[in-house]
Amino acid sequence: MVVALLGVGGLVRVSAMFYANISGDDATVALVAKHILHGENFPAFFYRQSFMGSLNGAHMVPALFLFGPSVLLVRLNAVAWSLLFPLGLYILARRMYDESAARITLLLAAVPPFLLTYYSTVAEPHFETNTFGVILLLLALVALTASREPRRARALGCLGFVGGLAWWTNAKTVVVLGPILLGLLVQDPRLPVRRGGLLLGAGLALGSLPAWLFYATQRDPGPGNLGSARRFLEVSIDLSWPRLWEFVTNVLPLVVGSYYWEPDSSRRRVALLAACAVHVGAIGVAGVAAVRALRGGVPARRAWGLWLLLLTLVATYVALYVSTFNLLRQMSRGRYLLTAYIPVLVFLGAAIARLGRRSRLAAGVVLAGVLAFHVWTNLVYLWPLWPAERARRAAEIGVHQALAQHLGAKGSEAVLVDDPMESIRWQFFLTGTRVSGLTTEVYYPSAGPADAAERVSILVTRHEARVPTHVRMATQLELLGATPTVTRFGGQWLYENVAIPSRVYRQVPRAGWRALGESDVPPAAADGDLGTAWPARRLDRTEMGELVLDLGAPRVVARLVLWPTALTDVIVPLEIAGSMDGAAWRRLGVAPERVAQPAFAAGTRPVFRPRNGWLELVIAPEPVRYLRVRPAEPGSVGVGMVGELFAYEALDAPPAGDADLDLAALLRRLEARGVTRLLADPVVSARVALATGRTVATLPANGALNSHGLAPPMHLFARLRLRATDAALVAAEDASELGARLASAGLSVMVEPMGPYVLVQPVGPLVPATRCRPTDWRVTAETPEPDGRSGRYVVEGRLPGSTSVAVVRLEHPRVSTRHATVIRVEVSDDGRSWRAVDARPLGEWAWAGRTLFTFSSGASELGLTGASGRAVRVELRLLYRGAGAITALCVHGPAALDRSAAGGASRSRPS
Repeated sequence: MVVALLGVGGLVRVSAMFYANISGDDATVALVAKHILHGENFPAFFYRQSFMGSLNGAHMVPALFLFGPSVLLVRLNAVAWSLLFPLGLYILARRMYDESAARITLLLAAVPPFLLTYYSTVAEPHFETNTFGVILLLLALVALTASREPRRARALGCLGFVGGLAWWTNAKTVVVLGPILLGLLVQDPRLPVRRGGLLLGAGLALGSLPAWLFYATQRDPGPGNLGSARRFLEVSIDLSWPRLWEFVTNVLPLVVGSYYWEPDSSRRRVALLAACAVHVGAIGVAGVAAVRALRGGVPARRAWGLWLLLLTLVATYVALYVSTFNLLRQMSRGRYLLTAYIPVLVFLGAAIARLGRRSRLAAGVVLAGVLAFHVWTNLVYLWPLWPAERARRAAEIGVHQALAQHLGAKGSEAVLVDDPMESIRWQFFLTGTRVSGLTTEVYYPSAGPADAAERVSILVTRHEARVPTHVRMATQLELLGATPTVTRFGGQWLYENVAIPSRVYRQVPRAGWRALGESDVPPAAADGDLGTAWPARRLDRTEMGELVLDLGAPRVVARLVLWPTALTDVIVPLEIAGSMDGAAWRRLGVAPERVAQPAFAAGTRPVFRPRNGWLELVIAPEPVRYLRVRPAEPGSVGVGMVGELFAYEALDAPPAGDADLDLAALLRRLEARGVTRLLADPVVSARVALATGRTVATLPANGALNSHGLAPPMHLFARLRLRATDAALVAAEDASELGARLASAGLSVMVEPMGPYVLVQPVGPLVPATRCRPTDWRVTAETPEPDGRSGRYVVEGRLPGSTSVAVVRLEHPRVSTRHATVIRVEVSDDGRSWRAVDARPLGEWAWAGRTLFTFSSGASELGLTGASGRAVRVELRLLYRGAGAITALCVHGPAALDRSAAGGASRSRPS
């Protein structure tokens, strides 16, 4: 009977599964299995987050080894493992009640509501909470009812280990673990100090060891981030009646059967209400039995089981209600309610069995009605019953196979996919072809090889109503001058041979540029400082939202490059127009083509990840004297739309040196010069990182998520402090202006041509890599200046011991070269006798993919010469009075201890 009912459960699940494709979460689990099988990666967690473990990927490895990657493999593997849940429910119900209740429970679990059916057919790490939950409850009953201490201790050790595995696999298991631990403490308050309690704790630690090792070595980004484990600690408690009523009416029916089964007719509403009444009645019967069990006369296993199941049911709903996840849309909440099926199905099976002892007819009617309702909620998804659905899925599979064969035969160096979840799918299906997301890559190691590829194909899979996505992609590539070949596969478009013609440009000198209507000389968009931008503040609707630049003389412009300083996810399309007289304007183009989607050309290939990039517009040579930049849609301009803008003339002459970069020669040069960090465009950066095993640090392209689901800051530049072991690989046409900018900052540099690039290495004066040691500081003096606006401050700080001080870092909203003047820096060995030391300002820089810019910010660093002591005192004048500057000391230390030494963004941020 049990085998037959499990067969029915498998048939229902296979008949409802979506075998034509897999979701992005399914594909992530499958990719984990593929990486484990090939030894590429042994992740502790589901990629892009850190609260669902990789165990469900590991249990797919045997099937993947035997059958290879496919949609059916993922689905059937999930169905096979999901049958452990109804089997476990059968055993649990038999332990608590009898064989009759157990078989009815098994039947209800075999033919369940669609919510349970659906999550039994997907590889997403949600259903494991149910399987683990049943096993944990069975172990808990053994521990709570054991007559001998050795048996109880063994059960507690097993319970701890399985609980640790369950918690690592999915943190939602806490709704089962919590009631179990509470029950154990109620039975024996001294359990934590007993042998069984110690075994329980040791088992929990051992089972969850992968999670703790991960947390010990990885910094959690904190609440609000995609992959933060601390997201589960965020609560939102609202006990108002409207909120409670909304929760009950929207969430409770999901468990009974309204998951993608809309009660949109009178017949459906009546059926749903009847099913809810049956379920609530069964839970009520169990509640009454649990209260009576307190008076005795009930087997211990049943009494403990009743209370554990009731607490699990309550914990499931309470955890969702108080968590910020209760703000998710209704259907998404279903995955967090799966553990409710453990008590609900057991209670329902027991109630029907109890009714059957009084009236078999009544029990049969109720059971038949519940099963009929369950079948109804599943009916529309039972694909074998619907010829049109079978044909649709067969067609989808045919398109998928044709595309897979095409991609495998072409052997593209890399395939970029516009949908990150579709990218994960193809990374699982394809072997030998590097696949990565166009702008966002979930599996971090795939980003580097894709960025390093010289030739790429682009797969467009998304669909949009207003303007088709493939049309947008064609326009975007056209703006970059690319001429791809396009092949259509059903609703997907494959762009191949994406080639951008190699051309030689000369930068238009910016020394004489002026912005019309602005007094700044030079304008913010051409002053070499990314800390200044147009507009400097948000414009209101009455102001003219456009920037007009006078180039000083007519120029034949063939390319425009600009850097917004705003976050890339809010960069709006900017219309760029040219004019000879400032009156008659000709539209040159729009960049980016759409909101938050920058694109540019690095060498001869397009790049779409925003970090280390720019906005680019390639046009037919056009004589202009004036350039106008304004939002394509009026009123959408924000702060920092244009930080810097370059214009270029096209040269007909061939390049002076090699047209391509010699990577081997570059690597030899970097080694000879002792370079430990290279600033280059994302393509060269990826190639150098791969070739050197990341011994030469580079700045990663944005959009490549790490295990916490985080990417570098969403800007088209990275702020940093230059070190003596840095080098920048700059486009040849930009090298001359960069040299002048470095010279004006008082830096000496070594310059060497490298094909279409120039390798620039600052040689001094620079401070070596330092370790920043935050220190407790206090303002010891504050003196207002006569103007009433500014003031003088004396700030002191102490170190634990005497040390060599290399840098003093000042952080404050008003501390910058424009708003602060450092008058004197002194050090002391005892805090009483002070001696002055030489200090010079260290400028902050921004690497913008093609070149370096200075960056005026709310932070300042001072390099000290011959400074050693236990205390430092800084006297400075602030243009705007306010709280004292918050400061930190940087002392000499291993470069690896400094974030900036590892290639990350500078820690200097306005406090």
